Amino acid sequence: MKKQIFRYFFILLFLFSLLFDSQPVQARSSHDSEDYFLSMTKVSLLTEESMTLFVEGISEEEVSFKSEDSSIVSIQSTNGNSCEFTGKAVGNTVITVKIRKKGILFFMNSTTTLRCKVSVTPSAVSIRFKKKTYRLMVGEKKKINVILRPSITSEKPLFSSSNRKVATVNTNGRIRAKSIGNATITATLKNGTAAQCKVIVSNP
Repeated sequence: MKKQIFRYFFILLFLFSLLFDSQPVQARSSHDSEDYFLSMTKVSLLTEESMTLFVEGISEEEVSFKSEDSSIVSIQSTNGNSCEFTGKAVGNTVITVKIRKKGILFFMNSTTTLRCKVSVTPSAVSIRFKKKTYRLMVGEKKKINVILRPSITSEKPLFSSSNRKVATVNTNGRIRAKSIGNATITATLKNGTAAQCKVIVSNP
């Protein structure tokens, strides 16, 4: 009796495995992608600039990273659920991330594929402010605009204020007028090129 029960059990397992194995490859290799997240799915970087891409939600899965065009973006190193990538030439490509989860017994491995779009742009060579002078009231905030060349660059200049008691500026070029007076806002590129504008703050 026991032998018959075991025989039926193994027959059922065998039929069950055949049922899964007969499914289309795409259905068999897919996985709930909502279990995993990339730290970024779209990013711009400069040539020779490096960034790190992380996969969230990994426990014991195997993770692999691949650049669809290594002449534009190269994978410098990988470490478990992360990789460091570098912009090599101007252009667009995709980093494909494959997450493989091992199956049990007759079940096939499941694979999830995630993608991160990468745009590589050249470094800026020149910069200037759209306006030379900005007039603000105390307490007022204003975004100051700069013109970069080449226009396709994704470089962000470094902003600074000559008098933070009068006006401060954040990393995005947004000024905040704090007290009456004058201040000079400087925007500097990585190559050392800089541009300046004047901020005049008065009473409302």
